Amino acid sequence: MRSQYGMLAAVLIVGMALGSILVPQGANGQGERFVARVPEEFSTIQAAIDAAAEGATILIGPGLYKENLKITKSLRLVGAGHKQVHVRAINEQQPTIYVEAVLPIQVYFEGFTIGDPSRSLEELPRLDPTQLSYPLMPAGIQVQGPVQAKLHKLTIGGQGGAGIFTRGVFIAEDLFTAPQLMVSEVELAHNVFGLFMMSSDSIIQRSTIRENLIGLFNVLLGKPGGLTIYRSALLGNIITGVALHNSHLPQALGHVIGNEIVGNGSGIYLGARQAGSWVEISDNQIGRNLSYGVTVMQSVCPSDFRPLLVPLMVSESATIQILGKGNELQSNGQGDLCPPDYPWPPGFRK
Repeated sequence: MRSQYGMLAAVLIVGMALGSILVPQGANGQGERFVARVPEEFSTIQAAIDAAAEGATILIGPGLYKENLKITKSLRLVGAGHKQVHVRAINEQQPTIYVEAVLPIQVYFEGFTIGDPSRSLEELPRLDPTQLSYPLMPAGIQVQGPVQAKLHKLTIGGQGGAGIFTRGVFIAEDLFTAPQLMVSEVELAHNVFGLFMMSSDSIIQRSTIRENLIGLFNVLLGKPGGLTIYRSALLGNIITGVALHNSHLPQALGHVIGNEIVGNGSGIYLGARQAGSWVEISDNQIGRNLSYGVTVMQSVCPSDFRPLLVPLMVSESATIQILGKGNELQSNGQGDLCPPDYPWPPGFRK
């Protein structure tokens, strides 16, 4: 099964803080609404989005909504609760919710479930290249461009691509815009990727990323993107819990602090194309992973994750500076650290 989904993940690779948005109540006198209710006022979420004013709030009542949504303005989507509100794509080869902007916008999502987290990996829809429309990907939520997105108390699962997919984009030769993502109290389960982030700024906290093929994959392609994952649980992800990779100029790969990283194929997997990148890994519980606790991509550390980096033209990682302290590493199947003679910092483990 790993090789089957590894190929799918490789195809996909080829292919913030955000404060509250303050919105007035009522309508603006031109037919646009600052508060819209589904299904009381609009039968579909997209109809409410289209009718809403910039910065409006869409309140979603209990029910199952089969839609592919597109958002290009500042909005709040607030559901009645992730157990009561379910949003599923009609076309599973496209994002269920696609957020795109050229000028900066803010979006806030809370209180609903995207997809079907009860589906196992074997039941996920297969990637159909004839249905893809680059740069769209099969995802629960896709965000690209200068978007500040806050996701709170959501459940996202059963996605044949990514639960959450973010990507920065060039809009002129030297002008690059990157999404800013804040994820809190979100559960991502039974996706190919839990989170797949390309050159984006992301903060993930108090969230659960479990039983995906790959839990979190942050790849830097030419432009910087900051990642912090804090006090979250990465559990039972088949290939790896966390994968951080830089295929361009040296920079920070991310900050992995205070997490539970347990029972995955590997715990944390690191790679860089050029020497000089660095990563902070502190105060994590990293245990019972099938291969290694923390791995730097080297030939002495075989991993199922290596083939996924071939499209990024990387076969073996350059030296990465590892920073951090206070990690509890124990009972990892092939060893806690690989390579064992790598320059791991003093105090890196308890």
